[in-house]
Amino acid sequence: MTYRLAICDDEEIIRSVLKKYIHEICQEEQIQVLIESYENPMKLLNQIQKHPERYDLIFLDVDMPEINGIETGKRIKEVNEEVLIIFVTAHDKYALKAFEADAFQYMLKPAKKDKLRVLLRKCHRILSKINREEQEFINIQEGERYTKVFYKDIIYFEKYKNKVRIICEEQEYAPYLTLRELKEMLNEGPFVQCHQSIIIHKDKITEFKNNKIVILNDKYTLSVSRPYIKAIKDIFLDLLRR
Repeated sequence: MTYRLAICDDEEIIRSVLKKYIHEICQEEQIQVLIESYENPMKLLNQIQKHPERYDLIFLDVDMPEINGIETGKRIKEVNEEVLIIFVTAHDKYALKAFEADAFQYMLKPAKKDKLRVLLRKCHRILSKINREEQEFINIQEGERYTKVFYKDIIYFEKYKNKVRIICEEQEYAPYLTLRELKEMLNEGPFVQCHQSIIIHKDKITEFKNNKIVILNDKYTLSVSRPYIKAIKDIFLDLLRR
């Protein structure tokens, strides 16, 4: 797979060096990339507004005229919340603001090749995982209708009588299934059990509090049974560290 990257910095030398390092590292790591450069954040924003999923990873300078990188990053995330953003700055004082803007990471200038390599490897692992999940699915049957349900769309499963409710972002299904049959179909994947009758998508967890509640996409509140509390807590802490 070829990943699309963008570099946005008002200094030509920074753009050139960063692009050179990325090409060298990706060639050594056998990662295919296409890189586009911008000196003006407004041009980058205009491109993303026209094509929201154009980039997988964006390097954003923090100190830029007209509109700074932090604000640019926030606007990008409003259009595409999945894109990874790495803020590039000469001052680590911007680190907190960078993470408040949902940054994947921040990197200090001047760019150091060894640290950039670590970041790119981490990005590659995450993007590869996302790409695999986008292709994974289960086939379900409801009466005479057969449906392919992609993992990425599923929020959680809930056992209800002799059916399993499949709660997705845009739709809900209810095939005749046992939870055991469902687990065999899923082969674990990105899912984890949080209750004797509920299985959730790990990456949909946005809040875990009082050792009992999981908030999914800020829309659903689910109880966590005592036997599953530690596992859910560990998963949530791992999500926070990413």
